[in-house]
Amino acid sequence: GVESLASEGNASKGFVFRYNAELPKEAYTLAVSRKAAIAEASSLNGVIYAIQTMKQMLPTEVFGKTAVPEADWTMPCATINDAPRFGYRGLHLDEARHFFGMDAVKRYIDIMEVHKLNTLHWHLTDDQGWRIEIKKYPELTTIGSKRSGTCVKKDFNSTDGIPYGEGMWYTQDQIKEVVAYAASKGITVIPEIDLPGHMVAALASYNWLGCRKEKFEVRTTWGVSEDVLCVGKESTFKFIEDVLAEVFDLFPSKYIHLGGDEAAVKENWAKCDDCKALMQKHGYTEPSQLMNIFFGRMLGFVRANGKDSYEREQYAHRSHKHGSNHCLVLHHRIATGHKGCRTKRGCSQNRAAITFIQVGTHTGHIAHVITHIVRNGCRIARIVLGNVGFHFSHQVGTHVSCFCVNATAHTGKESLCGSTHTKGQHCGSD
Repeated sequence: GVESLASEGNASKGFVFRYNAELPKEAYTLAVSRKAAIAEASSLNGVIYAIQTMKQMLPTEVFGKTAVPEADWTMPCATINDAPRFGYRGLHLDEARHFFGMDAVKRYIDIMEVHKLNTLHWHLTDDQGWRIEIKKYPELTTIGSKRSGTCVKKDFNSTDGIPYGEGMWYTQDQIKEVVAYAASKGITVIPEIDLPGHMVAALASYNWLGCRKEKFEVRTTWGVSEDVLCVGKESTFKFIEDVLAEVFDLFPSKYIHLGGDEAAVKENWAKCDDCKALMQKHGYTEPSQLMNIFFGRMLGFVRANGKDSYEREQYAHRSHKHGSNHCLVLHHRIATGHKGCRTKRGCSQNRAAITFIQVGTHTGHIAHVITHIVRNGCRIARIVLGNVGFHFSHQVGTHVSCFCVNATAHTGKESLCGSTHTKGQHCGSD
């Protein structure tokens, strides 16, 4: 709503932005003198990060929406050469369990921009709700987005009895709007469509997707459902490919998250006539081996459409043999560390759940680290960084909970110190 005062040319006063092809993609330089603040970058991201650094050098009122002329609007003279250490820096947003809406998502993206993050992992489907419009299967949202109630805290036998989810899903036009808004901030949006478990919302919409013939209901509790997609029917694969084809058209990201975790295959595939017939056809003795076929086809379809995917480690450990040597695999670990508790796994007061993204199912190379911060039993942050040999410290009250990850490249080994240090101390294990 404010007229731009920007102009082209070789200005040497005021705020000056210059293109510098020699700088890496997300790098920038910033030179602040008495006459000018000159930023150089080779990409939109570099320009954005330079602007955010300028804002950090100004009074905090710069992040407000009203003019504050009495503030000291001066910047210290400085020369800055900056580039991100981690190529993947992101936040996760789970809207399957709780829907936030367009305004909240854009606000989330605004906050990511301030912190120079570049990837939004958008969790849009799960047992508790389906939040993305799929035009070929409209009941995914007309039925799958709604549940009859929600459990109270972690009492899985309880329900608040309040219907949830009416109208709580995104149209494809809204998805495109969010993706475009994020792109304008230098942020890539990666969607998550969890398979073959965490699909009760889809099963409730189209019960023929499951191994059981009875009616399903959108899950009202957290935890892991014993219902999964049926891998023994060709109609299941047709459904998934149709869904993914529409998702691909909405998200230009190279990657899509396909889950693969917490799939109760023994409780379903071992009892399903269609799945047992498929096992016999391929000479399999364990139902978990059908994951080879399932993800072999899924990864083949994803890559045939110019994309790639990553899955959780539960899938990677199911003796797959389809040659997906360069897929990404998430490895989840828990560490705790607060005063008096040290590394007790059961403590939920202050906890970090650390997830490694492994590049290649056989190489074991750790590329990214995702850290969830849980305080008083509630997850308050999820931070994604990308490198090996990572040290993370999160201030909790007067103490700093330090989770030091020493990961050995190409072996997949890691160690967590899980210890607590007073502010300013360092464990030295990174």
